[in-house]
Amino acid sequence: MDDAILGKTCLEQRSLLELGEWESLIAGDRHATVYFWTQSYMVHLEQLGLVHSSYVLSYSQAVGRALAQANDLQCPNLPIIGYT
Repeated sequence: MDDAILGKTCLEQRSLLELGEWESLIAGDRHATVYFWTQSYMVHLEQLGLVHSSYVLSYSQAVGRALAQANDLQCPNLPIIGYT
């Protein structure tokens, strides 16, 4: 079974997918899609004054490091769960 099916199945079993959400992710680059969504939300929270800019910067840097390593992950769709 490929990573995409394993990832989707795992998320479905844990009720972590909304209807149509998997299809909204960029096939073959789903982890990057989720990182983009969460990073955008971090900026939104910063604009609302709920998150300090240093956390947004730290998260952005962590995303960059994670994306640099993404191709080395055994199951690239699963580690992002901790960020959502």
